[in-house]
Amino acid sequence: MVNVTIENLILFSTVVTSKDFHVKFLRHPFLEISGVLRSYFDTQLMLAENAGKVIRDYRQFWMGHKGDIEARYTTNKHRLPGEVVEDMRAAYQRSQGYLQTAAPEATSDERIREEFKKQLLLVAGFKPEEVGKMDVLGMGDDEFQAAIRQKLLSMMENNGVRQKIVPVEEIEKHIAKGWEFVAALPDRKAVIKLPA
Repeated sequence: MVNVTIENLILFSTVVTSKDFHVKFLRHPFLEISGVLRSYFDTQLMLAENAGKVIRDYRQFWMGHKGDIEARYTTNKHRLPGEVVEDMRAAYQRSQGYLQTAAPEATSDERIREEFKKQLLLVAGFKPEEVGKMDVLGMGDDEFQAAIRQKLLSMMENNGVRQKIVPVEEIEKHIAKGWEFVAALPDRKAVIKLPA
């Protein structure tokens, strides 16, 4: 390993050959790590490019490559236009899923929203097991509201009774409202229930 001091640099400039420089200095562990990081960065951006998140010109620019002849007129200029810089930022943001080694945690706003929705579902009468199986953040507002509305209406109808006996002539009307047929009874009556 080369010990870098002022005296060694003077000696280094006169004694050490190019080969020695590459062997002793460029094989430094830090430089090897930076090569690994550059390789990871380029490979992940290649995957992002394939997924349509970033264009090849931006990837080459970020890697410090001069690019092809087209780059001479676009990204390989002395100053990039503001629109190009903003587009590069947006493309880099879109590529984050490929560049990050760990999945980003949900923001505190998302966590608060998720917990709030879960609590609303519990208050509406859903069981904790049912709520655990739901993707509440993935549900749209309309879908979420419909689920709560259906649960509340099903509990309110007949004062929370889940089954009832109706005349056979009314079965069709109740099935249209979401009730399920359970069994036929004597005297032209039937048992129906709310879906679980």
